[in-house]
Amino acid sequence: MRGSRPASSRESNSFVETRGLSPTLAKRTVSRKANSKQESQKGDLKLPAHVLFRKELSLMVWKPHGILDQALVNEIVAFVEAAEERAQKPFNRFADLSALDAVDLNFRFVFHIALHRRLAFESHPPVKTAFYVTSPATAHYPKLHAMLTDHSPLHVSLFTERAAAAKWLGVPVEALSV
Repeated sequence: MRGSRPASSRESNSFVETRGLSPTLAKRTVSRKANSKQESQKGDLKLPAHVLFRKELSLMVWKPHGILDQALVNEIVAFVEAAEERAQKPFNRFADLSALDAVDLNFRFVFHIALHRRLAFESHPPVKTAFYVTSPATAHYPKLHAMLTDHSPLHVSLFTERAAAAKWLGVPVEALSV
């Protein structure tokens, strides 16, 4: 039925709204709050593929390869949220989309992810996310994400040159390599 949601995505708790998220991300979001004490005792987070965290610069660099799909977005969002919970200070993000072969996303999914991130981050200090894009296909959904998170603590911008992204993030251009 159009407009109905799977039962697992209707769940929410007092801290996190999960309606409209994929069932996987909704489950991770709810369980992350419940397991945060256990996670903090386990040590460092395991970095997903193609992610580099530069603590000295408060910067996460992500360069996905292949096809950017919902599973890959859910994975990086779950990682970012777990890292945000553990971080002692906010960190900026750089997403290099130049190694993508294709983008398999849709408006509804990106809308829900952006809305979720906006609501989950509303009480946090501002951070910057720079998307390095090399084609209209890789720019489309980051542009939508930027529009939907505008006027929030998530400052998102798209760049066609790494040097411009590095300047905006306040880091050396060499720091943007994975």
